[in-house]
Amino acid sequence: MKERMSIRIESEDRNELQRRAVQVGKSLSEYTAELIHEAIDGQVRTDLLIQEMQENIVQLSGMLSIMQAYNTNVYAVLLGRTNPTFKNPEEKKEAIRIRNKARENLKILLSAASKDVLSGENVWGTVEEG
Repeated sequence: MKERMSIRIESEDRNELQRRAVQVGKSLSEYTAELIHEAIDGQVRTDLLIQEMQENIVQLSGMLSIMQAYNTNVYAVLLGRTNPTFKNPEEKKEAIRIRNKARENLKILLSAASKDVLSGENVWGTVEEG
């Protein structure tokens, strides 16, 4: 159902709207109603696109978390498979400390990389930004 609406606008704006309406062969009222409808409809489409993007980002974030956990575990396994012979318990204790520190640093590195990917950063440096 169509309803009547009165608005106050600057005379220059009204003249421009009238000029554009004539160009497309419509009355000022028809042209203005279409502009308002398109603006509202466009906002709805934009809101739907933003919602879809947010859902995709959440999904991507989950995938990156899984990848990060997998990579961390793979690196931990690789570190654990290096099994040198230690001459004394202090050397072994130091090696374990170094491995644990390396694992923590890997977690930090992978977490930072995940955040950079989610923020749109050029993580790998393969694309020149201009």
